[in-house]
Amino acid sequence: LAPRSAAFNTLAMLLGAHYRLFLGPTTRRHVASLDDGLDGFLARRSTRLRRNLRRALRQADTAGVQWQWLSAVPDPAERTSLYQRILAIDDSSWKGLSAQGLNASGMGEFYNLMTARLAQRGDLRVIVGSIAGEAVAFGFGSVFGDTFRGLQMSFDDRFRHLSLGNLVQLKLIEHLCEEPL
Repeated sequence: LAPRSAAFNTLAMLLGAHYRLFLGPTTRRHVASLDDGLDGFLARRSTRLRRNLRRALRQADTAGVQWQWLSAVPDPAERTSLYQRILAIDDSSWKGLSAQGLNASGMGEFYNLMTARLAQRGDLRVIVGSIAGEAVAFGFGSVFGDTFRGLQMSFDDRFRHLSLGNLVQLKLIEHLCEEPL
């Protein structure tokens, strides 16, 4: 929302009665069309990026990375368990290790509440990468009508060499292309 716009002021008045509000830095967002599927998305990317993704996929496959896609998490206990796995991964990421992750920043509880509401509505989407049964990467976001909004992603810093951050994004896109939004 643009600061001092009518929508901003209305929302601030409503939320300000119940919550502490503050202005943060501008957050950039990037929008990509998935109209032509994964192949169309990748065709609009550089040759170098496509080559690096193919190499990363081979390395991850050799390392035994398994991907789990969750487009529905209706059970509250299952969502809580999933979120605990996400926090553990984030704690072992560069962000977590430098005290900038979800738990350290205080955003852990915010996303806990958000993922609970999104899961209840059927809008939460999550990808988790595991090696030998250990969760090492995640990405999650939400569907809003015909749009997906990525919210958080991270990976265990021990596996930085596998380009898991890029692969999380690729796997999210791959599954979203298969899902009619």
